[in-house]
Amino acid sequence: MRDIEESHDGHTYLFITVLPNGHMEIVAFFELCLTGIDFSQLTKSMQKKFKGGHTHWRKGKYAGSYCIGELGRNDSFTKDDMPGERILQEAINVIVTARDSIGGRYALIDARREIFDHLYKKQGFRCVGNVSVPDEAEAEVVVGIAKTTKWEIEELSRDGGSSTADNA
Repeated sequence: MRDIEESHDGHTYLFITVLPNGHMEIVAFFELCLTGIDFSQLTKSMQKKFKGGHTHWRKGKYAGSYCIGELGRNDSFTKDDMPGERILQEAINVIVTARDSIGGRYALIDARREIFDHLYKKQGFRCVGNVSVPDEAEAEVVVGIAKTTKWEIEELSRDGGSSTADNA
């Protein structure tokens, strides 16, 4: 997490809770950064879906994109304490705020297939390919892209001991 912060390539956001003994503990986190997407690597039909009517792209050129680099929960907490959907929605809220200020039409992720299907697909991400990860030879890792123009900020409740994300 520290490398992305120190290089100023992105930011890490933390969900922190105060325990009954007064100590603070990190419940979950997500990382956001900027990257580029090479749409020439996609099929023609996929390019058409994501480009829409935008003619300012040239064949084989990159488009800027937000990237949800990592999303995680402390093993001491359950999905009932901090659902993955909540962590992802907070990341989306940050992206929407940035999009509304400076623009940006896309968000990129990579995730294991089962996590992609369970979590990211519901937020409009479409699988656009597979990647190989040396440490995860058994797992299928997919790349997904979503149009940020379909997202809006969702107000999230603070009940159940959870807190909002703070930039680390």
